[in-house]
Amino acid sequence: MVTTSTHTAGSDDRSCLVGQLEAWPLEEILLWLYQSERSAVLRVGTGREHAMLLVRGGHLSRVEWGTRTGEEALIALFATPAGAFNLMLREPPDARANVLRPTPELLLQCAFAYEESERGNVYRA
Repeated sequence: MVTTSTHTAGSDDRSCLVGQLEAWPLEEILLWLYQSERSAVLRVGTGREHAMLLVRGGHLSRVEWGTRTGEEALIALFATPAGAFNLMLREPPDARANVLRPTPELLLQCAFAYEESERGNVYRA
């Protein structure tokens, strides 16, 4: 289930999508943001931990999840297909980028890593 709400404060329009990764997988959210060149803050809850992903103009710039950061955190998130998400369409806060590869390349890498983990193999980026 995905729910949408819009908050309006003067000329600052913000939209928020809330849902489950089982209904809208992480790779599809990131691909949509990339293709539509949107900026967003994405929070993903997986049990007790929450991940935060920052996207600027469709390009993933920062990922944090527990002690993991950057591409390592993103690959680990792809191996967790269940959880809730909160997608806020807005400019993310200023933060140093820890994801340096282009978003399409990262999405392919994460899909490959997930498939390898399903086969019982260990994939190292």
